[in-house]
Amino acid sequence: MTGPCIERKSNMKGKTITKMIVTLLAILLAFGISGCGTKPSGSDSSLKTIAVTMNISYPQKSGKTDLKDYPMNVQQGATVLQVLEAYCEREGVNVSVDTTQGSYVTGINQVQATQHTGWVYEVNGQSSVNGADQQQVQNNDNIVWKVTAL
Repeated sequence: MTGPCIERKSNMKGKTITKMIVTLLAILLAFGISGCGTKPSGSDSSLKTIAVTMNISYPQKSGKTDLKDYPMNVQQGATVLQVLEAYCEREGVNVSVDTTQGSYVTGINQVQATQHTGWVYEVNGQSSVNGADQQQVQNNDNIVWKVTAL
């Protein structure tokens, strides 16, 4: 008679442990699912996709072909730098950014800024006093990156 009692107790213990594990997993899963739906602070589910155009004007001596009127769809609120990074990621182009004092683009497609030149951008033909990481783009903006003498 002790055999079945031990076996039964063992089964109950196993069932109890199984139930505890299942319950624990259900709780963790519930928290995991609810956590997946949360948004970082400052995000807005009403953000829309907007269309912008990217251009990159390389120095003639670089031997690179300029990028002209490259259409991109980005999330509303994206910055000029985020658009550039999205283009570079999509096309496998390298972009270098110095973040020691803000975000300064030091190279695009292996064309590096020098002591006397730098990468600058314009939006709709207008230069900006804002850094590329601060300047938000609007629908139908035309972004131009180019190297200029400092």
